[in-house]
Amino acid sequence: MKSAKIFLVAATVLMGAGLAADAYAQVPDEVKIAVVLPLTGELSSFGIQLNQAAELAVADFNAYLEENGQTWRLALVAEDTETNPVRALEKIQALHARGIDIIVGPAGSAQLSSILPYMNDNNMIAISPSSTAPALAIPGDSAFRTVPDDFNQGRAIGALLEHEGIEAVVPIWRGEVYGDGLVQATVDDFESRGGAVYDGVRYNPESSEFSVSVAELADGVSEALETHDADKTAVLIVAFDEAVPIFQVAATYDMLDDIRWFGGEAVAQSTVIAEDAIASQFAIDTDLVTVQLLLDPGDRADSISERIGEWLGDEPTAFVYTSYDAVWLAGLGILETGSVDPADIRDAMLDVAASYSGGALSSTEMNEAGDLMLANYETWLLVEDGWIRGVAYDGQSDSIMSVGVVDGTGFAPDHDMQGGSVLGMYTDPQEATLIIDIDAVEDGMLEITLPRDLVDSQTPDGDDSGFFVLVDGEEAVHEETAADGDSRTLAVEFLAGAEKIEVIGTSAAIPEFGEIGMLVLAAGLVLITVVSYRYRTRAARPLLGTV
Repeated sequence: MKSAKIFLVAATVLMGAGLAADAYAQVPDEVKIAVVLPLTGELSSFGIQLNQAAELAVADFNAYLEENGQTWRLALVAEDTETNPVRALEKIQALHARGIDIIVGPAGSAQLSSILPYMNDNNMIAISPSSTAPALAIPGDSAFRTVPDDFNQGRAIGALLEHEGIEAVVPIWRGEVYGDGLVQATVDDFESRGGAVYDGVRYNPESSEFSVSVAELADGVSEALETHDADKTAVLIVAFDEAVPIFQVAATYDMLDDIRWFGGEAVAQSTVIAEDAIASQFAIDTDLVTVQLLLDPGDRADSISERIGEWLGDEPTAFVYTSYDAVWLAGLGILETGSVDPADIRDAMLDVAASYSGGALSSTEMNEAGDLMLANYETWLLVEDGWIRGVAYDGQSDSIMSVGVVDGTGFAPDHDMQGGSVLGMYTDPQEATLIIDIDAVEDGMLEITLPRDLVDSQTPDGDDSGFFVLVDGEEAVHEETAADGDSRTLAVEFLAGAEKIEVIGTSAAIPEFGEIGMLVLAAGLVLITVVSYRYRTRAARPLLGTV
């Protein structure tokens, strides 16, 4: 994906700005907006990333204003909610007293719920990049959200549990509007699919000690295991950074270590879990699968990912993109209306969100409650080398798609497909082939970065040789666009209706079939001299239902 200049599909935004030149007298040379995010507290691990994205967005938006001959600029005022609803309200009240009434944030639904009545009563507007509680999907209020509400995430988790063969779930969740909403949405969906939900544990999110809560969770799991097999029983955790001490205590229970765990979006890609030896090992041992919003990236997504990834030293959370676009929507609301009056911006926001494109997201169109319409999700799994992508959930079809991890391995090749979608990937090590199932709705191209330990093509002397690429059994037009010591990148063309791409080299990773399967496969490979035995395992067990 190549970065492109941000633009507005609807010409009315810029035309309106030109026709209402007199109205711009209402817009001062410097417009202060506040980013109100958790820079400390339980959500700080990704609140800091969201703040960084907001700073990038202000810089890019001001460059956009300059390019279009506008004389005013955005200025960012950062405030820390400390992941505390009371503190969030105090910050909002102080900002209003200073005349700053346009807010990006807060991150958590508990904080948004705390400030919303005050904002409704005092002509303010908030655009949250990560609040998802269904209870806050309220048409006509002061809050907009660049994420969908958790009714959708509940469906995604329910579908994932069903896909993984889970029959019984015991939840543990933070007792506030976000946790309550997501757990209820998941319970309703999972039960509609025939699943059983046992009494779980609703804990105090301000607690710092979780031994009692985890003991209660163990009791609930014990009850579930009286009726259901261990491999059909799971724990659902809806938590913030307090997942770390919960995992630390749960690791002392053999029962809790022997069943699967699933988590909501606030656990996905958690740096605090990955950096804690006990919590990370527990997550790996229980094959923890977390659900996160799967965003359709816009033209600026690559640039944002590169800049924040360089600053962070790792792949950023999905919410950096929604934070970036939240700032742009605030700025575009001012540009469209020629006003800094929150009432004017609120009235225009749905139209502005529908017409804006080319940013971090392909679309920011909102429903009547002011929440993002897009509602697809992906899973993230923690393995020895860090977080990796798993399968995806398509909200429109209510189905799980294996688009991330190559089946039976820990590899999740970065890829960009134009003209369709990737349905799944797997290897045939006997033929030294990576097979990619696709749905090509039109002529297009797949650009994919292939780890050398997944599939490679080399001469006996160890020099690179070209891959042989087939599309539906026919030789395909392709180009190797990049190569280094760890990976090689291919661009493969295909026609509408294509179903399978085969990348053939001299070695391909052997899937993890378990000890017996590996012995059988190894015996067969004795006769196949072209296949390399060099491969690496990035997970201790098969991922997401592979055997």
